[in-house]
Amino acid sequence: MGQTPSKYSGEDGEKIHELLSDLDFKEIKLIYEYFKHELIYIVKSIHVDHLLEFLSSRNILDKELYLQMEKDLEPFEFSEKLVGNLLDAGKEAVIGFWDAIYDHQLHCSSDNLYTQLREVDKLGDGLMQQIFLEINEHPLTSELKEIQKHHRQHLLEKNIPRPSGSTGKNEFYVSNRYMDMIASYVRPFNRPSEHKLIETARKHEEYLRNELETVPLNRLFSWCHMRKCTPHAVMVTGVPGIGKTTLLQKLVCDWANGKFYQRFSFIFFLKFQDLNKLENMSLESMILQEYPYLEDQLGNILQNPERLLFIFDGLDESVHEINFKSSQICHDIKQVGDVGAVVVGLVRQSLLKGCSLLFTSQPDKLAGTDISDFQRVLAIVGFLPKERQLYIERFFMNKGLSDQVFSFLKENGVLYTFCYNPSYCWIICTVLSMFFKDQPTNDHQIMSSPPKTLTQLFAAFIARVLSNTSLDKISTRSLLTSVGWMAEHGVMNHITKFDKQTLAQFDVDMTSKLLPTLMKESTSSPEPSFSFLHPITQEFLAAVVYYIDYSPENLQSSLEKAKSYKNNRGDLFISFLCGLSDNTTRTILEPYLGDLSSDAAQEVLPWLNEYITEFQTLEKEKHLNVFFNFFEIQNKDLVLECLGTFRKFDLGGVHLTPLDCSVLTFILQSCGETEEFHLNGCKLRIEDIRKFAPALHTVHYLDLVANNIGDDGMMLVGSALKHPKCKIQNLLLSDIGLTDRACSYLGPAITDNQTLRTLILSYNKLEGPHFGDLMTALSSPNCKLEELFLNNTHLTDSSCSALASGIRNNRSLKLLYLSWNYLIGPHFGDLMEALSNPNCTVEQLMLQDILLQDEHLPSVVLLSNNKNLTHLELSNNSLTGAATPYLRDLILQSPNLKEISLFSNHKVPYEDRRMLVNLKTQKPGLRVSID
Repeated sequence: MGQTPSKYSGEDGEKIHELLSDLDFKEIKLIYEYFKHELIYIVKSIHVDHLLEFLSSRNILDKELYLQMEKDLEPFEFSEKLVGNLLDAGKEAVIGFWDAIYDHQLHCSSDNLYTQLREVDKLGDGLMQQIFLEINEHPLTSELKEIQKHHRQHLLEKNIPRPSGSTGKNEFYVSNRYMDMIASYVRPFNRPSEHKLIETARKHEEYLRNELETVPLNRLFSWCHMRKCTPHAVMVTGVPGIGKTTLLQKLVCDWANGKFYQRFSFIFFLKFQDLNKLENMSLESMILQEYPYLEDQLGNILQNPERLLFIFDGLDESVHEINFKSSQICHDIKQVGDVGAVVVGLVRQSLLKGCSLLFTSQPDKLAGTDISDFQRVLAIVGFLPKERQLYIERFFMNKGLSDQVFSFLKENGVLYTFCYNPSYCWIICTVLSMFFKDQPTNDHQIMSSPPKTLTQLFAAFIARVLSNTSLDKISTRSLLTSVGWMAEHGVMNHITKFDKQTLAQFDVDMTSKLLPTLMKESTSSPEPSFSFLHPITQEFLAAVVYYIDYSPENLQSSLEKAKSYKNNRGDLFISFLCGLSDNTTRTILEPYLGDLSSDAAQEVLPWLNEYITEFQTLEKEKHLNVFFNFFEIQNKDLVLECLGTFRKFDLGGVHLTPLDCSVLTFILQSCGETEEFHLNGCKLRIEDIRKFAPALHTVHYLDLVANNIGDDGMMLVGSALKHPKCKIQNLLLSDIGLTDRACSYLGPAITDNQTLRTLILSYNKLEGPHFGDLMTALSSPNCKLEELFLNNTHLTDSSCSALASGIRNNRSLKLLYLSWNYLIGPHFGDLMEALSNPNCTVEQLMLQDILLQDEHLPSVVLLSNNKNLTHLELSNNSLTGAATPYLRDLILQSPNLKEISLFSNHKVPYEDRRMLVNLKTQKPGLRVSID
């Protein structure tokens, strides 16, 4: 293969080498810190062996020490550690590190590295000046300095972020938790349902499996290589609860505290919720409406637009028309116009040319909207694994407790997946705080054990909310009935905001002290509106109401309606209805609501069973949604009853998340035995196989092809093979990143196994000292293996002796696939001798493309002694006419040979090829395939 073309040349690396060499270490540290985020992600995205070798050759670090560190730490943690340690090692280490990165990446593609290079190239000698400007403010007059100080304090007091939906307990400041939550977003905006929580969680896991071109919070206005400019207008998108507003608050607080963005003398933070109250006005009056104390100095402040940052939060919440291509825009700070004209005037730079702008919006608002005036468009993808752990640590403020919680979540793929969203991470931590505490509290009465399912999680969360209000059951039940039917109306009609008239229509008691704990009031528009604190709370209460106020006609209608929605919009509602059919889950709420209907449960379960009749016609992704419903019910007998007849589960090509793996494990365990389980190309990693491990032994045909499982994953597969009740007969492990070390796990497992018949190890790299462990297993009298695929496993002549030993003592193998290996050498004869033994059971032998030449044919002819050999593959080798006599003898002397393939041996003369084909006249039933 040729090298991947680079987007940059070696000269780029020389530029930064020269730049750094001319600076003192204090200046280098500033540059290093400036690019630290990108450096961490560059290291995380590459194979570090070459990088460490380069640094070791310059005596910068101990390669072996860091290779061990890489094994012991999570990828992000290792990258962070390496980058930090090199800075501590001094100037030469930092320069060597940069040299190593460019040396390694010269022929590779890395968006983070490319962006960094372009920024260095663009700024050149001005790089230090820009970095200093980010951390040092502009000189101001004493009057402006005084008003700026007041403004910073005002922003701090107003924007210290707290978790939404706080119950008053476990409140904590989270302004420092947002690391690496932004990634470049370049795909067109669609109109996703606001409630596709499961689908969005799966999409987040896909982000994590790919290299993200991340943009840290302090670099939003840095050089953008996609648009080849330094942006003045940036759009940040994200689903509800992902942290857009909190991220802005973090930025504002960090600016007010002097941490970064000090090139902006003033930041104006404006929310569209507040702007909705305003009619026609000027930019000047818009600013003063929010910051009246700036009135005396506003003219002076606005004289330097390049020193100003305007932040507009919640474009999706605007009631004003915001058309970024409108010709109706304001051109002067005192010109009166509608809100849209003022906002678009800023974006189009007809107002305060040179100022910077930062907007947030939900993605669906931008569908079909021309936002080409924004030079950078980003999406917050949520917490990466490192940030999830950090969040949990700061929530509990106790390392021991946070470790327990994080460990529990890592084992529970369902709840862990939803931790990507800060809002749901807060809910999860709030609920788990009931179970992971130093001292028991009354919270423990809500549930006897931590939640396993999403339904149990939200049942416990709502139970906690209800327990804090101290209302009697009748009042609580009455309010949740009214609110629940309104929530159900919203789910069925895709409504998330409700006016006072709607609340009155559903008899919602607006004076109830319980209502503010479930819904929040927005006064941003002329008429107040209400929405649920969390979008998923609406879906949960919409399901709960059927168990509070049972209506069979409504329930059947809603189930069918939700099932019919496109884009999976009704799936979560159905999952909650299914989850609440579990009596144990319902009991979480009954102390606060009284008895919940078991009749509703009896209605949901038959409906689900009937839905299963359509299972085979559903798309693979829909299978996952059906499985999730069963997982929420947590009834293994029901799974066996409903899914027991479906003996084949094919998820091939579907990118499975930890959530999916946990759900599928539950399904496999419930079914007891599964004929076929196809997971080929699902982008599985070792942590996913770890989730499957308890159920792998129940599968007869297990397909793990084309996943990044690696040697350590084979320890888990080996454990499944050793299980006393193992059912695995066919094990497909092609292209999963194995080395010979995997054979040390597979070998002993096969020795102890009585069921395995077919083992496919193709497209791995098995050459090495441990390959013999696999062959030792083949020699075991316990081994029942009949088909062994070792094609394209990088085997060489060195492996032939081990192969020969395994074959010589085996009494079950019928098919041996050795094609596309380099077996020719002094030990090749040993292999042929073993295969020629009259006791050898191999019937089909594949030796395609093994570099076989004429001089090796004498040992190949020995195969004629194998009485069982029926099929022989010798295509794509380097045979000539000199091989013809040997091939003739092999064909005629092999007693049971039915087919021999000799395709693409083009140096064999045409006449010889015809002669070999005609040998079938001497051996009826023989087929000689040759071109």
